[in-house]
Amino acid sequence: NTGLLPEVFGIAEFNATKDTISKMAFIIVNQTNKNIFDINNSRHSNDIDKYFRNYSRKERDKVKFITLDLYKPYYKLMHSLFRNATLISDRFHIVLQSRNALDNTRVKLCNKSNSNYSKIKKYWKLILKDRNELDYSKWKKYTCFSNLMTEIDVVDYILDQDFELKITYYKYQELLEAIKKKNYENFMYAINNVNILTSDYMKTSIKTLADFKDKIYNTFNNNY
Repeated sequence: NTGLLPEVFGIAEFNATKDTISKMAFIIVNQTNKNIFDINNSRHSNDIDKYFRNYSRKERDKVKFITLDLYKPYYKLMHSLFRNATLISDRFHIVLQSRNALDNTRVKLCNKSNSNYSKIKKYWKLILKDRNELDYSKWKKYTCFSNLMTEIDVVDYILDQDFELKITYYKYQELLEAIKKKNYENFMYAINNVNILTSDYMKTSIKTLADFKDKIYNTFNNNY
């Protein structure tokens, strides 16, 4: 391939058409102009390696930054192909780790024997929302509640029903704030100081984030 690679690009996989080799396609996005650079019909490491090796070593050495999700094989592969590139864990997948952990903690409580089942099930979006974005001044009637309440009242009521959910919620908010403010010191404090009563889902998520802390450092120190 005699073409030019973007100096900054992102990689990801996605569900594509049924004729893809690995059921998932591999997409490359130019992070400078936000356009799709190319799509490969396989996400398998061998196929991706073969694809990029169509470009000369000289061309690959020009690549400066690559953004990618939290999938270790991709980091190893990108390191071998692009020796001058800084690898950056993308913020979406960092947030998603802790978001999914909190949601799984919530779902665990969604059994019909729980007297608050309907509330916990219905208001999942508020529980996952950035606490700083919850409304605390607009009073209205919420389904499943008899009194007028604000968004933050609804969330706090649900959190008060289960201590594990509450502890996990505030850990999620702590991580979310550190990520949004790009404060790596606060991020590391959050993952190094975990209450023993935090849900196992969140503990597993934090372990993953700790495994990628060096790459996440690059996330906090770059705009890509």
